[in-house]
Amino acid sequence: GSKMTFTSAYDLEDRKESLTIAPGDITSYDFTDKGIDPVASATVKHHDPKTVKVVEAKVDAKTNADQYAYNQIAGVDEKQIRVKATNQAQAKVKAKAALHKANSPQIEGNLSMPGNTLMIAGNCVRLSGFGKMDGKWFIEESTHTVSRSNGYTTSVRMKKISK
Repeated sequence: GSKMTFTSAYDLEDRKESLTIAPGDITSYDFTDKGIDPVASATVKHHDPKTVKVVEAKVDAKTNADQYAYNQIAGVDEKQIRVKATNQAQAKVKAKAALHKANSPQIEGNLSMPGNTLMIAGNCVRLSGFGKMDGKWFIEESTHTVSRSNGYTTSVRMKKISK
């Protein structure tokens, strides 16, 4: 077709889980806790061409001003970004995106399993039976492979977004 559709990352991560995965459903997995301190706020500084001044737009994660619930906000660091923005609203959107990007990849995982068409980038799944890794996960990348030796298999890279 001739149409392209864009969806907010927040909307994708808020979707209901497509399926629940137990250890018996997969052939291999690994998880990585990045141990990154969360960022408490993000500030975008931009030059307002109308007033010829530098304007700041700040988003604070502790007050949940970006309307996204992070698993843990213990950090005190502030992320500062200098980018072009045509107005205050656009600068605030860029600050929200920077804060979300800085705080969301705390725990990441990779799974391999028999082929499953629901395991596609942009879908959410629930892990159950994995102990501390149980919870809602967002699929960032998926690979579907068909081979003579293994048949149809699916491998995904994903990030944990809630308990």
